[in-house]
Amino acid sequence: MSFIVVDKSWLQSLNDINALKDIAFKHRIVVTDILMYEISTTSDKSKKISCFNN
Repeated sequence: MSFIVVDKSWLQSLNDINALKDIAFKHRIVVTDILMYEISTTSDKSKKISCFNN
């Protein structure tokens, strides 16, 4: 099983939550503190919400 590091631009580009679920089923997902910082400091509220929803 390999590791996938998630970044903000990839997370924002996801249109289908099932794609993330499929990847998480096959790989280990790494969410870094930098990603959480980038999301929390995003000024665009809709992008922030979409990232946290994913």
